Amino acid sequence: AEAPRPTGGLLIGTDALLWACAAGMLALLLGLLGVVIDSRASHRNQTLASSLSEANRRLREQALSDPLTRLPNRLLFEERLAEALELIDDPAAPGGTLAVMFIDLDGFKPVNDSFGHSAGDAVLREIGSRLQGLARQSDVVARVGGDEFVLLTEPPGSATGAGHLAQRVLHAIAQPCRLPNGAEVHL
Repeated sequence: AEAPRPTGGLLIGTDALLWACAAGMLALLLGLLGVVIDSRASHRNQTLASSLSEANRRLREQALSDPLTRLPNRLLFEERLAEALELIDDPAAPGGTLAVMFIDLDGFKPVNDSFGHSAGDAVLREIGSRLQGLARQSDVVARVGGDEFVLLTEPPGSATGAGHLAQRVLHAIAQPCRLPNGAEVHL
C-alpha cells in the first residue's frame, strides 16, 4: 500500500519546507553580511591607501625641500639639473641651453651675530621669496646651504638673457631686508 500523497500538490512536508526557507534566509543573510563586511574592508583599504599616498607625498616633500624657506633643497636641485642636462644633451632637440646661478649672500654672518638666528632666518626666507619672485614657473630656485642659493633657468634665452637675470638677482638682493625688530640690513 502506497502512502497517501499530500494534497495541494506538495511533494515535501511543510516542516521540511519551513526548514528549507529558514536555511535559504540564513544563507542570504550571511551573504549580505559578507557583502557589508567586504564593502567596509574595501573602504578602509581605500582610506589607508589614500593616507599612505599622502604620507609618502609629504615625506618626499620634506626630504626634497628646505624646512626654513620651503624652497627645493640641494637634492631636488641636483635632480632637476640632471633632468635639464639630459634634455639639452638630447640629439633630437639640439641647441638647448641652461644657466645656473650660484648666489652666496655676502654680509649675512653679521646679521646672525648681531641680531640672532631668528633674524637671520627671516632674512633667508625674504631672500628666498625674492628669488622665487624673479624666477619663471619652469625655473628652479633652491637653498643649498646656510646662506647659499642656486637658480636654474632653462632656456635663459641667451648669454645676454642670463646676464639680465643675474643683474635682476643682484638688484633684488641689494634691497634692504627689514628684520622682525624693525631694523634694516643690507647684503
